[in-house]
Amino acid sequence: MSANSRRPAGVTLVALALFFFFVSAIGNLLVRRSIQDASFPAGSPGATFAAALNGPLYVPLIAFYAVTALGASIAAWRMHPWMPRAFLFWSGAALLLGAFFLTIIPTEILLGGKPAAAAFELGMAAVLWLIYGYLRRAALAGANAAL
Repeated sequence: MSANSRRPAGVTLVALALFFFFVSAIGNLLVRRSIQDASFPAGSPGATFAAALNGPLYVPLIAFYAVTALGASIAAWRMHPWMPRAFLFWSGAALLLGAFFLTIIPTEILLGGKPAAAAFELGMAAVLWLIYGYLRRAALAGANAAL
């Protein structure tokens, strides 16, 4: 970033949020360990959820989410030209993780059931698309300012 160009406040907020999401992904792994140690009554929604977190997909998905969040955070903070693509990769990881949770969380735990959770996921995809568009415009403005 040159001395004449500045990072827009919105990009700063996105970068900080993405870094927070990276930290929270690490926290999710720690919570997973405590859930494994918890004892739930057999057949309860908590036991079903805890068992699903022990499956083969959770750790790779959360790791992908964490790595893409950190990469997108750094790209946004430094206003790299590939910032929008990094955010798009993280968005894909976030939506994939959301879909994973949508499939493993027992219906009894979800307020409104699976349809409400699916609607939330679609709404989140729309919001992420809008943020992606903002970051594309910010990256283009940054590139034009550097000329």
